[in-house]
Amino acid sequence: MNRLIKLLLIIFFNIAFLQINIAQNSGIRTVKKESGKELNSHNGKFRIGITPSALLNTYSGLQGNMAYNISYRLQFNLEAGWIFYSTAFNSSPISGYRIRPAIRWYVNDSDTEDSEYRFHLSLGYNIRNTIAQRTGNFSLSGGSFANNIAYEQERTVTGLAVLFGTDVWLNNRTILDMGLGFGLGKINIADINTPNNSSKVISDLISSDRPGKNLFPILILNIRFQYSL
Repeated sequence: MNRLIKLLLIIFFNIAFLQINIAQNSGIRTVKKESGKELNSHNGKFRIGITPSALLNTYSGLQGNMAYNISYRLQFNLEAGWIFYSTAFNSSPISGYRIRPAIRWYVNDSDTEDSEYRFHLSLGYNIRNTIAQRTGNFSLSGGSFANNIAYEQERTVTGLAVLFGTDVWLNNRTILDMGLGFGLGKINIADINTPNNSSKVISDLISSDRPGKNLFPILILNIRFQYSL
């Protein structure tokens, strides 16, 4: 899994920065609005952008995105982000990453009326991994207890999600991409770097904090700004 994540990150950043000079000579296609005015939208193969909505996520972070137009209607998307804060851990120090590759299908043509809007449907695979610094109470071997012991908790969420959204062309290269999605995945919670031969006391084992694997709902609110290359 770590090798896959590293590979996806390498692909993401290489395409984002190395392709910045590609398609500068690509054709500009002219489409018409209902009002009769013309809108120039760039027919580039690649897009790069930022995802500001990631800062409003329960697991907040800095997130970027890229897209590759496989065909007129089919597009490959990839999002990758660094997580540095989460309200789920009551401001405890946290670090992690989020990756979401997806395949997108555009529903409507871009050469129809109001063509600056394109509606799309996507299927994405979500990967989120975080490690939080925590404190807890542990029972030790021999029947003794240790209170407020520092340890780490790793949470990994994986699962599929369906996203619905729209592209809004702000000008001939800049796109506002908005989407809403939901899905079902699995969350694996593991306490690490705990005292040897110890277990967390019963009072700390609330349902949302219990180590193990459980089903987990995936909700996505996406707001992205992209630049067409």
